[in-house]
Amino acid sequence: MRDRSREYYARLFATMRILPDWHDDVCRIVRRIRRSWDRYTGFDSPAALIAVVHNLECNGDFDRQILNGELWKQQTILVPSSLGPWDSWAESTVDALANYALQNLHDLEAWNGWGYARRGVNSPYLWSGSNHGVGVGKYTSDGHYDPQAVSGQIGAALILPALGYEDAT
Repeated sequence: MRDRSREYYARLFATMRILPDWHDDVCRIVRRIRRSWDRYTGFDSPAALIAVVHNLECNGDFDRQILNGELWKQQTILVPSSLGPWDSWAESTVDALANYALQNLHDLEAWNGWGYARRGVNSPYLWSGSNHGVGVGKYTSDGHYDPQAVSGQIGAALILPALGYEDAT
């Protein structure tokens, strides 16, 4: 199910609405990202996409890398494992982007994995906190899906428009 179409992402992005209870959290995350914006620029991927992945993987903590939120000073244990250590957050980001494409919503979903697509549900990694993220379940750890679990994270797609990123495809 790795072939979700450009139209799929464009349709969801165009019709996405932030749920009222999540709006303040989206604003808080956007403010935090904007304070560190310069650190997300200068890579081969759009700064907004790097910023939302950094937020999702480790709440924007620059002591942690964007692959899976582990410390960049240590070799990774979680998926993807046995990578690093790196000399800096920027170096870990360059390495991550060399191995994993990050140009659009399709790439963001691929970054987190295709488990939701295989189940025929929208990925909370993208849509949590929006009308498209309600009732989809959640992977509570690598490979463990709970159809009743609800993601408490703000999905990437909710943050992107406030960062000036409008092309979901």
